[in-house]
Amino acid sequence: MMTNTRKWYSEIVLLHCVGMLMILFAHIAHANGYMNVGELLITGVPLFLFVSGFLVGVKPVPHDMAWLLKKAKRILVPYYILLIVVLILYLLLQTEPFKIKQWIILFADLQGLTNFLFYNDLTGYYSPLAQGLGHFWFVTIIMLCYLLVPLFEKYASSGFWKKHSIAIIVTTVFVVQPVLLFYNVQISALVVFFLGYLFAKNGIEMTGKKFISMTLAMILLFGCRLIMRNYIDGTVIYNRYIANLSNYAIGLWIVALFFYLRIRIPKIIDGISSWRFVLWLESIIYEIYLVHHIIIKGSYSIYRYVDNSFIATIIVIMITALFSIVLQAISKIISIKIQ
Repeated sequence: MMTNTRKWYSEIVLLHCVGMLMILFAHIAHANGYMNVGELLITGVPLFLFVSGFLVGVKPVPHDMAWLLKKAKRILVPYYILLIVVLILYLLLQTEPFKIKQWIILFADLQGLTNFLFYNDLTGYYSPLAQGLGHFWFVTIIMLCYLLVPLFEKYASSGFWKKHSIAIIVTTVFVVQPVLLFYNVQISALVVFFLGYLFAKNGIEMTGKKFISMTLAMILLFGCRLIMRNYIDGTVIYNRYIANLSNYAIGLWIVALFFYLRIRIPKIIDGISSWRFVLWLESIIYEIYLVHHIIIKGSYSIYRYVDNSFIATIIVIMITALFSIVLQAISKIISIKIQ
């Protein structure tokens, strides 16, 4: 297993941006009542996870704490800055009853465990968080992925994995995950992260045949979801497995599409990825993720104060961009001081 030698991945730059924009507009669609549109756009989540895994996989991972601390600083410094600001606003404005248990969970970064270990009920999802902070589950999950990387790298380089990688992936998705549902465990986010990692490590080329195969697989899984929705919608097996599987299949198909386009039209893909706006957007993507949902949903939602949904959406985008720039700048200053 060898790390890719290519230094610039234009398709990954674009996937990073597209994934974040899909998540942003998914939540905007939900806020405006377009639930079906939001459910389709939320497939930006697996794009985000795949890209995160890919970016880890393109470089060797040192087996020491320095690498993990570097990742933790990048993820947790802006997270805690924003968390403190939101906590102060909650205390000053008293927009919701203060529940100390919620904030202990948030500051311990345990909130995402509800996306890994969940309650086995018909709702399919439970979060103890204050309004507008439900998207912070990602912070827990991405840190869990980073914690597992050194262990995974050790075993992913073994001869057994190389020989049986496809069988292991298929078994995990279609056998292990359904069984784990009975124990209230959801590992789809981890699977997609490490698929991105393996994709980078193996330098897989997206040929026309592979792209067609992934297209057919995506259509099949999405078709199964539409059929099963008529019979078991609202159950744990549908909400936590079938719907998730089809969403992640669409997300991975978009990944395949961009890798395929990079082969077919490299000049166009490389050109777009080098635009200043695209590079600027990618530089604040994580901060956009942290900020956006707080001003879309919950006590500080722009939609509560602006009646015109179009104008409200423009304001959401502008405030998200502005706050993301400020959050990134403060995070960089603090990160330098704690080195």
